[in-house]
Amino acid sequence: MRACLVILAGLFSGFAVEVRAQTCDDGGACDRSSSHKVLHVDGDSYSLQSAIAAANSSGNTSVIISSNQTLTAGLTLTGTGVELTCQNHATLTAGGAGFWMVKLLGTTESVQNCSFSAGGNSGAQAIFIDGASNPNIEGNTISGFEAGNGSIYLVGTSNAIVRNNRITAGTGGPDGIFGEKNTIDTTVDGNYVDESHGAPGAHAIGFHSTFGSESVSGTKVVNNTILAGNNFCVEIGPFGGLTPSRVVLSNNTCKLTENGGSGGYSFGVSGSSITGNTFDANGFTAMIAAYEIVTSFNTSVVGNSASIGQAWTSVDTTAVTINQSHGISFTGNTINGWGGGNALSTAGWGVVVTTGGVSNSLVSNNTVSGNVLVFPKGQGSGGIFQQCQASGAVCSNNSYSGNVLVGDGTPNSVGFRLENDTGTMQNTLISGNSITGTNYGVEVWNSAVVGTHINYNLFSTASANVVDSGTRTTKAP
Repeated sequence: MRACLVILAGLFSGFAVEVRAQTCDDGGACDRSSSHKVLHVDGDSYSLQSAIAAANSSGNTSVIISSNQTLTAGLTLTGTGVELTCQNHATLTAGGAGFWMVKLLGTTESVQNCSFSAGGNSGAQAIFIDGASNPNIEGNTISGFEAGNGSIYLVGTSNAIVRNNRITAGTGGPDGIFGEKNTIDTTVDGNYVDESHGAPGAHAIGFHSTFGSESVSGTKVVNNTILAGNNFCVEIGPFGGLTPSRVVLSNNTCKLTENGGSGGYSFGVSGSSITGNTFDANGFTAMIAAYEIVTSFNTSVVGNSASIGQAWTSVDTTAVTINQSHGISFTGNTINGWGGGNALSTAGWGVVVTTGGVSNSLVSNNTVSGNVLVFPKGQGSGGIFQQCQASGAVCSNNSYSGNVLVGDGTPNSVGFRLENDTGTMQNTLISGNSITGTNYGVEVWNSAVVGTHINYNLFSTASANVVDSGTRTTKAP
């Protein structure tokens, strides 16, 4: 290999320019037109704007900021291959309200290693990625923002990478990272997102399809550390658009910091995987669930954990809801604690499989197997609850096998409860489970529950192994 070095020195208003060396194929000639330029910024916001304008014009240019800057207007990246990079985490401070500090509109653009500050301007907004392809947002610190759809907001964007950023919401602030409207194949990896002080509707990480023909498919959320405030750590779903597919949620940690928020992770997806994530109630209550799987199908939820303990005994919140969903494999997960109450009336549950009261729901062919559920101490709550409660709903062919349910003998506690208020519930399998320390093992609530198979479970209950108020139920040791 041989290299050709093209050196161009010049002085612009507040910045200097250089061109990087190119490495050329052996025997070939260097193509000077593909040189990647570097502009060093050392002036005020006007000279920074000039550098961005020059970079957009030429493309394939890095704008290097080495000192703190105050922006009185936003920076817009439109050129292919334009990079905005801060040295020593130089801080960009909003000098006013009502504008995005940085917008990315082009192809293969990036913002790296910068610190973003709202500067006391409540209407200031941080990073907006609009219709871009292959953008990269990496190593930035964003704190104190109180406006916008997200501190990092993606619309109609493809193949974005949002990696190793540190985001802290201001009081009543927006989502940390939010994407919508055909934002496809986004990777959100290794970020720290603190939504402790965010607005009631603000998620730490959220992706919504939003409109009828749009989707946020291919979203990958991995290895993030999240503090939830008033909403979920992660929420991905249609919300008016198409159900997202190919979603991956893996190895994230979620911890609550406020009472009365939504919970941990919420998904309305298809053909997706949720694996190796953790949820920590951290002594705070939630109103929905640690894991909410809703209007989903053909999705695996494997090897996750929820540590709730006694934190939810004052509420009847369930740890896991599988709501209006079919073809869900909920396998090998660990749940320690959930909401309190009385499982014979109103209570929190470890896992609820339900129609959510929505007509014509399909809640069938779900598999709940190999999970460990440790009951909250001193509560008459329940382990696993399957309920059909809507006209035209079908809640059939669901399987519960090899689960370990551990209670402490509190009255009214129940291992499994099957209830069919409205709809069809047939051929439920409860097999090979270990149900110990509960008041009742399995309760078949009413005669509309048909053809249940209760086989080869290990029971150690205070009152009865099986309470069958239904008909055509097969029971074995």
